[in-house]
Amino acid sequence: MKRERMQGNGDHNKSELRRYLALLGAPLRRRMAADPILVGTFALVILITATAVAAIPIILNQVGDDGMYEALDRAVVIQRGVQVELEGRLPTSGGDPLGLVGERGDRYRDNLPESMQAIVDDVQWTADSARYHMLLDDLTIATGPTSQYFQFRYQSGLEDQIELIEGREPESAGPIQLSDATELPDTVEDGTVLRYEVKIGQGTADIMDLSTGDFLVVRADSSDLRNRGAPLAYYAEHVVVEVVGVFETTDPDSDFWFMDSRTFETDVITTPDESIYYSMGIPAEADYPELLGLNEPGFWSYRWRLFVEPGSVAMADADQVASDLRSVVQNRGPYQELADLDPPAAARQISIRSLLPTLLTGAERQYNLTSAVLSLVIAGIVTIGVAISGLLGALVASRRTPEIALMRSRGASTIQLSLSQISEGLLLALPAAGLGVVLAGILTNGTPTLDSLIAAGAVGVIGVLALWSLTRRIWAVDLGSLMGRRAGVPEGSTLRRIVAEGVVVVLAVAGIVILRQRGVTTGSEVEGFDPYVAAVPVLAGIATGIVAVRLFPWLLRNLASVAGRRTDIVPFLGLRRIAEPSLGRHLPLVVMILALGVAVFAGAIWYSIETPEPIPIEQLEAETGEAPGRAGVNEAFQQGITQGFWLTIFMAGIYAGLSVICALALTAEERRRDVGYLRTMGATRDQAVGLTLIEQIPSALLAGFIGAVFGGVLTWLIAPGLDIASLYPPEEQVVIGINWVLAAAQAFGLVVIAVGAALVFAWIARRSDLSDVLRAGE
Repeated sequence: MKRERMQGNGDHNKSELRRYLALLGAPLRRRMAADPILVGTFALVILITATAVAAIPIILNQVGDDGMYEALDRAVVIQRGVQVELEGRLPTSGGDPLGLVGERGDRYRDNLPESMQAIVDDVQWTADSARYHMLLDDLTIATGPTSQYFQFRYQSGLEDQIELIEGREPESAGPIQLSDATELPDTVEDGTVLRYEVKIGQGTADIMDLSTGDFLVVRADSSDLRNRGAPLAYYAEHVVVEVVGVFETTDPDSDFWFMDSRTFETDVITTPDESIYYSMGIPAEADYPELLGLNEPGFWSYRWRLFVEPGSVAMADADQVASDLRSVVQNRGPYQELADLDPPAAARQISIRSLLPTLLTGAERQYNLTSAVLSLVIAGIVTIGVAISGLLGALVASRRTPEIALMRSRGASTIQLSLSQISEGLLLALPAAGLGVVLAGILTNGTPTLDSLIAAGAVGVIGVLALWSLTRRIWAVDLGSLMGRRAGVPEGSTLRRIVAEGVVVVLAVAGIVILRQRGVTTGSEVEGFDPYVAAVPVLAGIATGIVAVRLFPWLLRNLASVAGRRTDIVPFLGLRRIAEPSLGRHLPLVVMILALGVAVFAGAIWYSIETPEPIPIEQLEAETGEAPGRAGVNEAFQQGITQGFWLTIFMAGIYAGLSVICALALTAEERRRDVGYLRTMGATRDQAVGLTLIEQIPSALLAGFIGAVFGGVLTWLIAPGLDIASLYPPEEQVVIGINWVLAAAQAFGLVVIAVGAALVFAWIARRSDLSDVLRAGE
């Protein structure tokens, strides 16, 4: 019985859910049935814009991660790795004294900040004895132009990196008579001395002319600080080193060696006064406690090398990693895991070296510069998408004027109309925005981020608000006037419009000045993104459109006066119609100018970075004092900028085409009505086609000309603030300039799209029956 009630409640809940979904979807179904083309166009614009803005964070993340990988991969291992060094004495209690060295390094890594633990791929260690003099045949220290030193070294992981090619592995050996190791001069007494077997690298054997069976007699170096505190007798004792094996490395250039070749090759330092030889040998592991006790209480050098793989650091985590690493370097990290030292002793005995913070900061700076440069065009694309939504809002307002008039006549309030418009818009826009996020992930082959979801959702909400704000203006019109007026959107306050336009122009001019003087970044230590500077091209484009809209009607009225002298009424009527103040005609013009201007600007930058000017090597050497090279150049960031600007050109073209279509759709009803009047007075189908072309071609020509000029001037104005050259090699000089052939081609493309769309609309009108046309009249 209880189960039956639970099942009944579940069915009831499902029924209620279906009922609520049906209620929510009813307005959308009605709107789609009433005007499927308009609804589909709005959803398409939201989908395209949401896809673009959702893809931007994904692309930037990919570019950032690829750039970080390239920066770390190009760096040598000691630049991206971390080396912790301790000068001290580690205890030898336990069954594996050298194993304790590795355990301490592992504990040190495990107690580092989480950001560093995530990037450390492996920990290797070395243990080096204090320095010994390699004595001459008379068992004296060289005092001439040559000095020779020797150290014992233990190193983890050697078994996988070296191969014994001569002799055998070293073992613990007993004492030896000094005379059995070398011929004794008269000044040296024979006696029993300690003997240690070692294996040496082939490089050391070649440089020092050693082979298996050779003996070296060494004595402690009193100038080595690691011997401080050792008794005086320690410096007078002779120690014999016997070479029992020679090995070679499987890969001397492997990152494993951490750029330290002394393990397998003598390090030779040549100065004008002398040549210094530093050689090392690998003794038997069992000899470690005894070797450590030779210079007691002196120190050994222990180094733990923390390897960082290039792909382990994401750009999003770089700042945290760099900050944590700087703190570790300054405070020596969890040094208690290495040795039981008080803070003053740790400061003297422990040091950390790493260039990774510098690498991360440099990669961040280049990435932020890349993002800042791309933001100039990204802001334009987003703004154009929102403007297209505004165009559709104007179109909806035009189409819904009779419907809203009827609803107001039946008592609908402003709140009811607002909720109806917003709910319909959200039900249409949010699914389109969600689909845009999915599509962005598919197109970029990446995972959408939270920023992608937020950006796409913002596009949907802003699109709905643009739709609602323009439709809402009809509700303020007197109902009597609304019932009898022609379709259109009422103009706003002239004073408010003038003030708003003035503010946009002032902001655009100020932004250009700031961008030229300071550049595209914020100017902080790690340059970042400045929203105001990023909006400069958009503000400049809108300001240019405002000026064009102010001058366009005056120009058209003068052309109409000239056309009025002809007997043909089509040019005069078409020019007078588009000279009328109307948001449906002016907003598309602004959008077309902005879209083409951004496309021309992006095309100029793209062409400039794709065709750099080579600098002669002689000139480069004279300027920099060095030969050309690609040091510091990050190709991932270069490709990100190139792809970003190319994508901008493509998206701007799509939006320009949509603005043309919206412009034609906005005036379609008025055009049908006028055609109905003209056809009843004897106008032919060809004259109706001509009227459509006359209404569209001047706007396209003006937008093409002004957009191309605006893009070129914008490029010239802000070129000094674009530090793109820093992302390219010194032998390639990136000179940002306008390519007028490319700009003209883009402008011509806009005109072709406009004429093509006008011909399609004209063809549709031409096929209409006269009876249908007459029904469009009032």
